[in-house]
Amino acid sequence: MNFIQKYNLTRQLSRFVKRKKREEVQVCSLEQAKSVCILHSFESQEFMQQIIKLGSSLEKNKKNVAFFCYLPKEKEFLASNHERVGVISEKDFDFKGCLRKEKSVSLQKQSFDILLDLDKTKDSLSALYLAVAVNAKFRIGRCENVKKYYNVILYSSNESCTLEEYFQSVDKYTKKIVRQ
Repeated sequence: MNFIQKYNLTRQLSRFVKRKKREEVQVCSLEQAKSVCILHSFESQEFMQQIIKLGSSLEKNKKNVAFFCYLPKEKEFLASNHERVGVISEKDFDFKGCLRKEKSVSLQKQSFDILLDLDKTKDSLSALYLAVAVNAKFRIGRCENVKKYYNVILYSSNESCTLEEYFQSVDKYTKKIVRQ
């Protein structure tokens, strides 16, 4: 990533934080949400299969679930296996660090009640930019280092926490937040 890209992405993230402070938070539980966006950085095909499986279980409860995956440069991805997942890679950013128009439109055309960002770490400005580019009313992150971009950070101190356990804890804690 060049200097111009880093500068522009950092500027976009700063604007988001300022805008987020002015906006009112619309708290929503996973149970009440009608539309959910699941965002993650690609780790492996198996991890993606788990995410799709868990997202499909949410769809059984009449929820609209969208999947977006950030693909770092060094990762290999077989797109034929995952037609439901919107894949955004480093190549989808222009020389200024902005998302190309067709990807930007597909990412921002929908509004979601909840954004679930499943990344445990945010190593890339591009991945963080994607998380703030999604139009969501309530944002749940998993990475403590970037908590200013989310409404709630839910992470497990247990490193062996499965994705299914994480989804259960999100459901449990969002219900508690709404009740208060």
